[in-house]
Amino acid sequence: MATFELHHLSLAARVQPGLFDAQLEKADWIRIAFGEQRAFEHRGSNFHWVPYGRKVSDGEVIGVIERQYPIQHYEAPEDGGKPTSSDIWQGAVVTIDPEHHEDGQKLAFEKGTKVGQPLAVLSSLIGTINTLPEAPYIISVKAIWDEQSFQTFASRHGNLLRSITFDFVVPNMFNLAGKLDEKLKEVGEDTGAQHVKLSLESPDGVKADAPEVQAGVAYGSKGQATVTATALDGDRYTSTDKVRTTRVSSLIGQGMALVALVKDKLDEVLGRNDADPGDPNRDSDDPNGG
Repeated sequence: MATFELHHLSLAARVQPGLFDAQLEKADWIRIAFGEQRAFEHRGSNFHWVPYGRKVSDGEVIGVIERQYPIQHYEAPEDGGKPTSSDIWQGAVVTIDPEHHEDGQKLAFEKGTKVGQPLAVLSSLIGTINTLPEAPYIISVKAIWDEQSFQTFASRHGNLLRSITFDFVVPNMFNLAGKLDEKLKEVGEDTGAQHVKLSLESPDGVKADAPEVQAGVAYGSKGQATVTATALDGDRYTSTDKVRTTRVSSLIGQGMALVALVKDKLDEVLGRNDADPGDPNRDSDDPNGG
């Protein structure tokens, strides 16, 4: 079986985009950005993004992130059978729905490969894309995580935590009941910040079941924020340890048929096949966000 981690892409327009670039829709830029091969560096090693197909059109984006990895093996008998090593290409399949809709701008990254941790590798690739002079948007990536995992942590500690910290993506701020929401938006607009970090702290305990906290957790779990928390006894919670995953048939040995396989199982890969509209853990995006 192949396991995928789910992530969400948020796009914020650059402060001074070019006239042509300003007309690009977000989905179009995602397709352009991920529609070409790109070399990038991650933790001192060389990686490559390789899309399957270069056509920029409607539909999903499918490709692979590759890196060379040394494999220990033995020489052939005629070469003496001595132990040696060779660098071979290892890859992880990535699928993107670039469209802006309730469950769009969603990315699935194959995990458990030699490529590395999905979110860390993605951040390096997207960092390279964001440096392109023609980029009309700044892309941010956040993991989609299990909302219930925070509720379980908070409940285990009586819903009183020493601190709760949200790292929000600014373009997709939500309605945090009035003035707080307005202030967060104002900070983003006035400073040009792409992220806003909000920390709630008290030695006597922050109420984890307060409406504002619950709204932040529900919103953040959709890939709009990361959340960390510390209990009064020092126990810690990190949302990036609770990333949502999906599973499909193994992709190894499929050859280029894996593109057809991923397309055929697109809803399964992106975690939509068994989503219940009434399920609080269902993946969905703020329709006003980006």
